[in-house]
Amino acid sequence: MNIPIVLIIYHRPDLIKNLVNALRSVKPKNIYVVADGPKTPQDKVVCDYARDMIKEIDWPCQIHKIYARVNMGLRKRVVSGLNAVFKKEKWAVILEDDLVVESSFFKYCEILLKKYETDPRVASISGNNFLSEKYKSSSSYYFSKYVHSWGWATWRRAWNFYDDDLSGWKTPKYVNKLNSSLNSKMMVLYWTMIFDRTKQMKVDSWAYRWTYSTLFRNMLTIMPWVNMVSNIGFGTGATHTKEKNNTSNIPISPIKFPLKHPKIIKVNEKIDKRTEWAVYVSVRIVVGLIIRYTYKVISESINLIFKWRQNAESNKSDNLLR
Repeated sequence: MNIPIVLIIYHRPDLIKNLVNALRSVKPKNIYVVADGPKTPQDKVVCDYARDMIKEIDWPCQIHKIYARVNMGLRKRVVSGLNAVFKKEKWAVILEDDLVVESSFFKYCEILLKKYETDPRVASISGNNFLSEKYKSSSSYYFSKYVHSWGWATWRRAWNFYDDDLSGWKTPKYVNKLNSSLNSKMMVLYWTMIFDRTKQMKVDSWAYRWTYSTLFRNMLTIMPWVNMVSNIGFGTGATHTKEKNNTSNIPISPIKFPLKHPKIIKVNEKIDKRTEWAVYVSVRIVVGLIIRYTYKVISESINLIFKWRQNAESNKSDNLLR
């Protein structure tokens, strides 16, 4: 395989070994290993062991090690690592250490990276499908406004738009864009909450920032109709994904070749809407959004009443002085 592979690792050696075994089926010639540093002296032992798993790569290839000596945190490590990769490479397949990958995923990425290399509408290629197998199509994949990044590929030209600061957020232009891009008030509330918390650094996620970067540029992600990559890293060893949910440990299936390409390049709104309810919305989220929205309405109403009373008292004082 001639497309560069990026492995993002930390301190889970057993999972890294599984991923290396998956790569052995395609034997990529160019591998970048992006590793975060340890948080504690005890953590260093496990991080070193995890890095030792890279020695399991036993086929002829170039291995570029981008290793941090101290802990940078997931967001900074992923972003700085990908920035370094895309200074050298025009495209890459990106895998984190907690993924199980179906071997057809690599050929799928290679074909689509070449097909959409110069198409500015397409930002990334995902190996994920979180929906039921009952959703089928005559094509091999569809286009989504959302980003799924558990096993994905992209180009330098797209990653150049990554906006770590969420520039412009909450300006009228971006608020109007969010309202026009999404399918429902619920999703507007959901992503407003996500981007607010991300901007305030209450959520330290590179993936939300990548979603922001593509969503406000109307860029698309390619989604397969079968799930080729599964995240098995939920639990105590994870940095963020501590609790299992309906997107974890999904079975993987091969995609069929030759790929059947969609005739039109545009968002599949019907499937995106189903994805919103399958992936983003839960009872806890809905309750939280309702409370948030209710609080906002009540606060705005109290402010209006307060301003009205101030104006009324001011007018009353003016009349008394005349």
